[in-house]
Amino acid sequence: MTIDFKERLEASSLESIIKLLLDPSGDVSLKKSLLDNWHHRGEYPKEVAFISKHFRELARNPEVSDYADQAIDVCGTGGDGAGTFNISSVVSFILATAGIPVFKHGNRSITSKSGSADFLERLDIPIHPDNDLIAKSLQEKNYAFFFAPDFHPAFKAIVPVRQALAKEGKKSVFNLLGPLINPGKPAFQVVGVFDPNWVEPVAEALDEIGLARGLVVCSEYRKGAYVDELTCVGSNRVAGVGSLSSVRGTWEGSAHGLVMGEISDLAGGTVEENQDILQDLLSGRANPVLRDTLCWNAGVALWVANRVANIKEGMDQSREILEQGKLANWLATW
Repeated sequence: MTIDFKERLEASSLESIIKLLLDPSGDVSLKKSLLDNWHHRGEYPKEVAFISKHFRELARNPEVSDYADQAIDVCGTGGDGAGTFNISSVVSFILATAGIPVFKHGNRSITSKSGSADFLERLDIPIHPDNDLIAKSLQEKNYAFFFAPDFHPAFKAIVPVRQALAKEGKKSVFNLLGPLINPGKPAFQVVGVFDPNWVEPVAEALDEIGLARGLVVCSEYRKGAYVDELTCVGSNRVAGVGSLSSVRGTWEGSAHGLVMGEISDLAGGTVEENQDILQDLLSGRANPVLRDTLCWNAGVALWVANRVANIKEGMDQSREILEQGKLANWLATW
């Protein structure tokens, strides 16, 4: 297959690429060369949107359309190498406690010691639910976890080439797709990316997909080092999506009166170590930088989901949920 990456890829070329990638008997070296050349040139937002739409349509249907127009996902691309705590997972718990349907899309650990699936499993939250259990979980807990391998069987054909690229320390379009292919298709999303250069393109791709309202974020905690979350340890590049498309700029935690610190304040570890950190959060003994980072992310997500008038109101509500035992009660009933 010959693809001219000097030009923007049209639908026919993208369909040919997808067909090759999904062929289980396809040449891994050819797939690797194609993805490498594409990433070297840079994937355009419409191209990312096209491939995201395709894989969303191939996904297993969780049958959650009754909740989708009120639902949110908070998910990062991963791959930042920062080794942080399970921030987006705990943020998703806060949002569910606040009454928002959460469609959490995630996987086991790939580059960190504790992936979202590992973390949830330790808390007895089902990570392999059938559709009936998903419906019950949303009705009773405002929460559903979509374990990526269960919902995207087509990705099995792509695993070998992704592994080959990873061995060489290379990324591809598939390092971006996780947050873009949530099978529940929530109306709202807060998406973290591993590099600020992807903030605007991913926002454009989400607009192309048709997300109602969202925010793409990336934090730079030192020159050239990034986290796929909003944090109180650096400058945060943001870009809005849908009805928030006019939001663009750099946000600082200090402007919101948050406690600022270093990346070490957000450090995570193994699943067991992160459980201990969670218990500290629930008992009021947590590192204040981590606590404020969580409340900021949750407050922004509440605002994105149209549940509060502004981010400050969202942060106040998130802090109350965390500090007054509401989150602890939500977790205990699993």
